[in-house]
Amino acid sequence: ETGIIGFSLYLSLMIVVAEMFWKVIKISKNQETKLSLLALFSSFIAILTGGIFYSYNLEFFWFFIFFAYLFCDVLLKEERVEAEKVVVETSEKLNWSELAPLILVIAVAFPLLIYNLSYPLVSPGQEGFFAVISKTIRRTGGMGWPFWWVPKFEDINFFSKPPLFFWLNSFSVFLYDITTSAIRFWSAFFSFLSVVMLYLLVRLLYNRRRAVTAALLLLAMPGFLIISRQGIFEPLALFSIVSFVLTYVLARRRSIYFCLFAISLTTSTIIDQQSALVLGLVLLVAVIFDIFVKKNTKIYRSFWILSIPFLTLLFNLPWVLIAYKNFGEIFFREYFSLRPDRFLEIAVLSALPLLSILLSRLFYRMRLFFIVILLTFLSFGQILLVPQNNNWKIIDLINKRLEVDRRGTIPFVINLEKSTDLLYYSEVPIIFARESELRSYFTQKQAYFFIVDGDKFSREAPDLTKNNVSTRVIATNSNLVLIEKFGVIP
Repeated sequence: ETGIIGFSLYLSLMIVVAEMFWKVIKISKNQETKLSLLALFSSFIAILTGGIFYSYNLEFFWFFIFFAYLFCDVLLKEERVEAEKVVVETSEKLNWSELAPLILVIAVAFPLLIYNLSYPLVSPGQEGFFAVISKTIRRTGGMGWPFWWVPKFEDINFFSKPPLFFWLNSFSVFLYDITTSAIRFWSAFFSFLSVVMLYLLVRLLYNRRRAVTAALLLLAMPGFLIISRQGIFEPLALFSIVSFVLTYVLARRRSIYFCLFAISLTTSTIIDQQSALVLGLVLLVAVIFDIFVKKNTKIYRSFWILSIPFLTLLFNLPWVLIAYKNFGEIFFREYFSLRPDRFLEIAVLSALPLLSILLSRLFYRMRLFFIVILLTFLSFGQILLVPQNNNWKIIDLINKRLEVDRRGTIPFVINLEKSTDLLYYSEVPIIFARESELRSYFTQKQAYFFIVDGDKFSREAPDLTKNNVSTRVIATNSNLVLIEKFGVIP
C-alpha cells in the first residue's frame, strides 16, 4: 500500500526492535530477566509472523512494538544488563582506521553504480531478452508455477539460462513495476557487492591502501560500469567469483567460515552453471595441492566443511525436482549441458578483479587522495558511455502507435531482424518481415500497422492504391514512417 519506501521503513523499524531484543537477551546476567525478555521477544515474532502483511492493523500492535523497545532501553539504562560494559566493549571494537577506507569505497562505488540507472532505452540482445521475460511474468501473473523456475520466451523454455537472475528480476518488477531501473537494479547491486568484497579480500591479503586502490580500479576497469548498469547476469557471475575467493581465504583462516564458503559456492550453482563448474574445479585443485603437496589436511577436517554438500542439496534439489517434474528429461539435458563460449566469458570476468589486484601495486607510490580522484574520474567517464540503441527511432514510433491504438490483437509489421528490445517496448505482437514479404502483408485483408522506410513506402504507395489498399501515415521519425492499413478496399 505504501510502496517500497514505506515497506523499507516498516521493515527497518522491525529489525531495530528485534536487534534491541537480541542485544539485551544476549548480555543479560539475570535469568529471571532473560526469561521475561525471551517471552516478550517470542510474542513479538508471533505477531509479525501471524499476520505478516497486516500485523500493523492490530489494535495494540504499535503499542506493543514501542513498549517492547522502551522496555529494553530502560533495562540498558538501569544497568540491569551491564550497559556500561556493552558501551565500553563497543567503543573498543570500533576502529575508524579500518572503517574509514571501506566507507570511502562505498561512498564512491554506490553513487557511480546507481547514477542514471533508469536511462530509458533497453539494449538489444541479453538485456532485452531478460527484460521481456520479466515483463511477461509480471503481465501474466507469473505464467503458472513452473515458469517462475524456468524462463520462457516466445513459448520456448530456456532451461540453460541462470535461474537466480530471473527470480530476482521477477521479484523486482512485481515489487516496483516494469521499469528500466527495476530490471537493472540487481546488476548494480551485485556489482556493488563485488567491489566491497574485493576491498575486503585485498585488505585480508595486503593492506588498507592497496585494498582501496584495487576496489576503485575494478570500478575503473573498461566495461565494468557498463555491464554493471545493464539488466544482464554477468555482474552476478562476477559476484560469485569474488565471493568464492574471499570466503575461501576466510575459511582457511578459521574453519567456521566454511559455512559462508558453502553458501557462496552453492549460490554460484544457481547464478551460472558454467561458473559453478569452474569454481568447483578450482576448489578441487586447491584441495589436491593442500593435501598432496603441502601435506596440510587440518583445515579440511572441520565439521563445518560438511555444510558444502548439505547447502548445495538444500539450495538446488527442490527447484531442480520441480523443474524435472514439469518438463521431464529435456530439462536435465539442457540445464547441465556445457557451453564452451561461456568459459571465455568467465575467464574475462575473472580477469577484472585479478588485474585490479595486480595493477594496485603500480599505484603504491602515489598519494591515496590522487588515486581516489583519478580512478573516480575514470569510472565516471564510463557512465557517460551509455550503451546506444540503434532502434530508438522505431521505439519512438512504437510508442506513438500505442497512443493511437493499444489493442493487443492488431500486430506491427516491421522490416527488420528480430530484436528483443522492440518486443519489450511493444504491448502488441510484432511481425518481423523481410523486404520480400512486405507487399504480401500490405495486400492481406487483416488490418496492420507498419513501420517501414519512408522512401520505399513512397515508391510503393501508387501500386498499393491501384491494388485497392487503403493506408494513412500516423507519424514519422527521420527516414521511418508509421503507417496504418485499414484493409483492402473491396
